[in-house]
Amino acid sequence: MVKANADPYMGKVSVFRVHQGTVKKDAQLFVGDAKKPIKVAHLYQLQGKEFVEVTSLMPGDLGAIAKVDEIDFDCVLHDSHDEDHIHLRPLEFPKPMLGPAVDTKRQVDEQRLSDICTSWKWKTRALK
Repeated sequence: MVKANADPYMGKVSVFRVHQGTVKKDAQLFVGDAKKPIKVAHLYQLQGKEFVEVTSLMPGDLGAIAKVDEIDFDCVLHDSHDEDHIHLRPLEFPKPMLGPAVDTKRQVDEQRLSDICTSWKWKTRALK
């Protein structure tokens, strides 16, 4: 997986690149070493900043899957347990020099702030 976004209408959107084979709509995929497969209900192809729903993706295509919480950054998606041993070399991010310090004026805004901070963690791995 390349990137994760939080979209207000689609939920968590995981962007990935197809390296080998094809990914089809309604396919069963495994995330890393997971025992239980996920179903690709809606498969999107990226065209600029737009998500266009497609039936399949070929090698080299950038695609996206929405509403799957099991997918995280640097995960490998595959269709059988034969590829469980395939892992990507983890990227090393620089250690943050400063941490974000945010405070709310009203106590009722704390839940909203918590949701925003969670979406920041999905978008960038440099925040701790």
